[in-house]
Amino acid sequence: MSLYQEGAENIKGVMQQNMKKKEEERKHGLEEYGLFVLKPVGVVGSIAPQNFLLAMITRKVGPAFACGCAVVIKPSKIMPLTALAVAEPSLQTGIPPGIVNMGNISDIGDSLLTSKQVRKITFTCSITVRKKLMAGAIGSVKRVSLEFGGNAPCIVFDDANLDVAVKGTLCSKVP
Repeated sequence: MSLYQEGAENIKGVMQQNMKKKEEERKHGLEEYGLFVLKPVGVVGSIAPQNFLLAMITRKVGPAFACGCAVVIKPSKIMPLTALAVAEPSLQTGIPPGIVNMGNISDIGDSLLTSKQVRKITFTCSITVRKKLMAGAIGSVKRVSLEFGGNAPCIVFDDANLDVAVKGTLCSKVP
């Protein structure tokens, strides 16, 4: 749960930095104004891939909690019990029942897309799956956050220890 708290604090920190930057811009005569408002969008459907499942779930559930949203997790068919490792401790820490939910693995995907109660879909996926999710979300006008999966770049600087960089990259890319 400390990961969720850290995520919420990071969001708050970024907002504070942006507000300070805007204040500095105003001092120098730049008349650009911005306003950040964190408010719940409603129920968030989090579809978890099979690789790095626990990390992917926490990356999607944490921001939803930080903004006050309930979450429905669709775990991977390959590793469904990993999602329980997130859902069960959340109840033990005092998060009310119904805020973190897990659906039936075989049929929840389409339900998340068609339900009018689910207001946002988040998933790390391939282009093929991304197109399907975006098309399915159109019918009920859902917000969609889709992260590219599988081809994340890695930048290694000239002065880096190459052995350490290779090990770190392999640890983060290969489950």
